[in-house]
Amino acid sequence: MNNPAEAAGQWDWEAWAQSLADHFFTVDRGGMPVYFYVDEATLSDITGLPGPQAIQALMSPVRAITPGHSYRAVASMARRWGNSDRSNAPPSLPLLAVCVLAATRMGETGEISPANYYKPYRQLFDPNDNSSGAPGDYGEVIPGLWEQLNSWLDEDKAGSLGRSTIRPHPIFTWIGYALSQTLLRASDRRQLDRFFRWMQIDKDAGDLPSGAEMRRLLGHWAKTQHSTAAHRLERIATTESMHTLCEQALTEALASWDPTRHVDVEGGRPQASLRIVLRETPFELGLAAERPDGFPEAATFATAGDATEASLEAAIEGWYRPVPLPAIDMACALHAGLTLAAEGRALVLEPSTVYALAFNGDLGRYTSEASIQLGRSYHLLVARSARAEVTSFCAAEGIPAKIIPSLTSRLPGGEWFLFEGFQLNASATSTPPADLAQLIGGGGGPRLRLTGGLKIGPSNGSRLYLTGGAPNLACPPDITDRTFALQWSGYEEPHSFVAPQGTGEFPLNDLQLQAGSYAVTYGDLSLAFDLVDGLIEHTAQTAAEVHRHGAGGDASGYLVNRPEGVPIEVPPKVPVVTAAPAPGVYRALLGPCPADFERPDDPKWLSALAGGLTWSFVEHRAPFDPVWAACSDGSKFSVTLLSPHEPRPEPGTSDSYWCRLITQAVLEDGETEEAQQLWSAYKAALKACA
Repeated sequence: MNNPAEAAGQWDWEAWAQSLADHFFTVDRGGMPVYFYVDEATLSDITGLPGPQAIQALMSPVRAITPGHSYRAVASMARRWGNSDRSNAPPSLPLLAVCVLAATRMGETGEISPANYYKPYRQLFDPNDNSSGAPGDYGEVIPGLWEQLNSWLDEDKAGSLGRSTIRPHPIFTWIGYALSQTLLRASDRRQLDRFFRWMQIDKDAGDLPSGAEMRRLLGHWAKTQHSTAAHRLERIATTESMHTLCEQALTEALASWDPTRHVDVEGGRPQASLRIVLRETPFELGLAAERPDGFPEAATFATAGDATEASLEAAIEGWYRPVPLPAIDMACALHAGLTLAAEGRALVLEPSTVYALAFNGDLGRYTSEASIQLGRSYHLLVARSARAEVTSFCAAEGIPAKIIPSLTSRLPGGEWFLFEGFQLNASATSTPPADLAQLIGGGGGPRLRLTGGLKIGPSNGSRLYLTGGAPNLACPPDITDRTFALQWSGYEEPHSFVAPQGTGEFPLNDLQLQAGSYAVTYGDLSLAFDLVDGLIEHTAQTAAEVHRHGAGGDASGYLVNRPEGVPIEVPPKVPVVTAAPAPGVYRALLGPCPADFERPDDPKWLSALAGGLTWSFVEHRAPFDPVWAACSDGSKFSVTLLSPHEPRPEPGTSDSYWCRLITQAVLEDGETEEAQQLWSAYKAALKACA
């Protein structure tokens, strides 16, 4: 039997288990969330068979080993595997694949519920089975098999083949495991990359939205994308019974998202961009290929079916040559996009109706950019279908962009226009066309933001401002009700204010805010910041700046900028403001790893200079990402969430301060659901530190 597809039709249980493991759990997914998403298309990809035949090929050995829905034989295999060296994947994968296949069919046909799950599940075994409820010993066996796979991925393999996304459901305790695997396909990571960029998330600044906020915005964003994949994400985000799992999935995806690289294409292949390049004299329009780290020095990239191919080799840093790529049909590429693949890597031009081009000195050409920066001039390559909207937007913003007739006439297909002089110098006050909005980084974006203001200390994650220098509130452009709630530490009840229509940014200084802690809220969107009274003294001897934190004449707390000449031994990753140590109170910061443990201290050098100072808050610069602030008054330890990062346990560290403190501590009352879920993950991680 020389045909691989014919051979797949005869696979036994062991062959299916190995094939599923090889498809989903691979080294190139190490450290990233991995979903065991099994549908008809996935089985067809694995076997090479048409979808219905691929399903029957899977069901044949599964039916044989589970007669009458008795899963005891699978449970016995799992127990024997559990007592082995556990080097290979658990043997239960074929049965778990059927569980997920049933869950994907439920999602396609109606409401998510046990009743709608068990019907397609039963009919995979017997098309004439119209019974309801869990069959056989499903509830006694299946959940344990999921937990075993979860343990193998995260503990035995420590995430090296992908981090597990297997989660129980708060309501659907038996079928929830399978549901958790139907949230995201490998190809959905491409959609999420675009979604996170649309949200304008700045991870370096600690700008991490909650799972609830991302889920709500995903439903809004996916509705505008007009694709099958986006429609599926919209359904997941807006189905109430999936809210918790969706929020967990988005939080995990954001934690592993690298905004500096595009890594999310079909099948999860690493991706680099194909950039449009333009030379005015002599005229030339084509594509250039990026070459990021991890891409081969030389390779032949081709489209599916090898209709177009290009042999490329490394040139100047970050690029392939030749430039432009040879034999590219630019009319087709601009209209439909282009993907060239080689050696498990892909070069991609995303289709769009608007491209922004800026001059690139390395290439000596105008080159398409991923985003538009304020104060920089661009050429715009605009499709006929978007020309009127782009022209109207430029007029509304006072941008003197104009078409270059001599070059427009040379663009392929007669469907494109080249504008010059597009430059935004401030956040947009009107709504741009959809594809132009994807490029513009200014404006309110889809979320509340703070811009400008007299910020104190380092900009990385800080939301501390001087009184009289309050920031501006950048408002989402698509909201109609412009009434915001304002909570201040001095208010008994929240106040409200209205940001006038047509203002992309509302100056909070207009509210004449006093010093204190504030939160601005709009629906489920919220931003917190602090105002402090300001600079109170300069110590000339050390050129230190001392800032008071608090109102009136109470010198109860300060923030300190380190003076010149005082070295920082370890370059800090994340500065955090935390409550200062006090007599009888133990405080500590915990990061993701067992080695990430530090106790903040007050700045002794300033106390020695100024004398007699007491501290309420100190700025601590840890060499790791602080996740938890721990505190004990001698009776118990409690923790509060600073910034969400998944735990990274290390074997043999059970005696570390990190493990001992997590074992003893409890989560502070009133923490968010996100914090509760993450704290549970840290508690569970202790097992991997033994």
